[in-house]
Amino acid sequence: MDAADQGILVIIPTFKNGISSFGFDTATQASFLEILGHIQKTQKVNGLKFYLGGFSIGGTCSIKYAELSIKNNYPVKPSAVFVIDAPLDFERMYFNMLRETKLPGSPEEALAESNYILKRCITTFGGTPADKLENYRALSPYSYNDSTQNAIKPLINLPLRLYTEPDILWWLKEGVDYSLMNSYDLAALYNELRRMGNKKAAFIPTQNAGRRKPNNTPHPHSWSIAEPKDLLKWLLSQ
Repeated sequence: MDAADQGILVIIPTFKNGISSFGFDTATQASFLEILGHIQKTQKVNGLKFYLGGFSIGGTCSIKYAELSIKNNYPVKPSAVFVIDAPLDFERMYFNMLRETKLPGSPEEALAESNYILKRCITTFGGTPADKLENYRALSPYSYNDSTQNAIKPLINLPLRLYTEPDILWWLKEGVDYSLMNSYDLAALYNELRRMGNKKAAFIPTQNAGRRKPNNTPHPHSWSIAEPKDLLKWLLSQ
């Protein structure tokens, strides 16, 4: 069973800002709105349920769109959302990446990625968290340090699945500890939504499900941690 067999139109968007997309940023969200508007005009989808989800930064984009669509009463709001190992808290990410650049013995690849993310954050938010904290908390889909939790309040009644594979032993071999895992953000988001009254949210930690093609190489940060048949069944039940 796949989505097409169930009569579901699957859309994989390409945003106008291309590889510079951070998912939650204003340009990406505007491009997403434009794409959805075009689909409404060209496809017979009015009145149908809209399911939204993604992997990694695609999940970041999905959560942010859900928040904005409910808060601002967009014409197209999701009936259910799934997120697969996505980063959500970019204030936390900034400081983690900054720390990574200062640690002795950081792998060259990790150092390059940290510097890239730091530059992207400064460009996207208009500065560092020390300079533009309000931007980090307004734009990030979730902020652990923002006790008001204004960003996630629109999600209180939304059916939501949060997938992650917190394989700490695998990550430690790569020089990564708990603080750098997306599981941290997802577990915190789930916990706070439950406290706020969302009984439709589910946190799904998997084991040994992360595989990357073509050789099925083990990797916990992978699409495969979301079992497709079970996910589709859940979506259709919403």
